[in-house]
Amino acid sequence: MIAILTPNPPHMGPNSESAMTNTKDWRCRNQNCGKKLGEIAGPKIHIRIGRGREYIAHLPVTASCPACGTLTEAVRPPSGGGTESGATARVH
Repeated sequence: MIAILTPNPPHMGPNSESAMTNTKDWRCRNQNCGKKLGEIAGPKIHIRIGRGREYIAHLPVTASCPACGTLTEAVRPPSGGGTESGATARVH
């Protein structure tokens, strides 16, 4: 599945009242790296790439770590299990 990324509108910036709350960090699964790849909030993930580029995408999302190249996937937990923001990660 391919995630379609949409640019983060100005009113959804990290300092706005409508910014995502109750987030969980999505980090590289490489034990020697652990770089933060995004912030998960419910069915969405907030991704910041460099300066001035921010995206909001719906889970599941797969990305390669820019630091070490490890492919990591963030997925929502099965229905009825866990919390809505409790996404899990799988290593490929």
